[in-house]
Amino acid sequence: MLPEDERYFLAECYAEDLQKTEEVFPRIQRYSLFITAMSMIEGSIVILCRGAKQIFNLNDELNTKKSNVINRGIKYLEEKLGISTNEYKDYIDFVDSLRKIRNCIVHSEGRVSERNDESAIRCFVSTIPTLEIDKFDRILILEGFIDSSTHTANLLIQRLFDSVRSKAK
Repeated sequence: MLPEDERYFLAECYAEDLQKTEEVFPRIQRYSLFITAMSMIEGSIVILCRGAKQIFNLNDELNTKKSNVINRGIKYLEEKLGISTNEYKDYIDFVDSLRKIRNCIVHSEGRVSERNDESAIRCFVSTIPTLEIDKFDRILILEGFIDSSTHTANLLIQRLFDSVRSKAK
């Protein structure tokens, strides 16, 4: 066993590393999982738009190289198929807020103050109990956020799918 003074010295040496392990690593893991989930949501909407183009022999294709693919994909379905999204506008707004969170994480390392849409992000975070902003002005994703947000996003995708399917009948 080490002498007491050496144990305290080692504890101090490793304190910063332990803090990083306890705080930084879970944040990075949750960021990664959230970004992956958002990519899947975006991909699902792109697939739905491509499927609609084939099924309905549409001339125009959704341009996936421009920004904000989710909102542009929804607009594509509204304009090209004439679907109405009024009944699930809340889902669309929610997923758009998720997009802003994702962009903040990807482009600003989660630092809210570095974003042009800072006030919208802060407002959204204030309404979600599983999101916080830490003392460094970074978004913190807490337990349960990813599950609940992907559930809501899946509801949106299902509503879009149902709307497209009803046009095929």
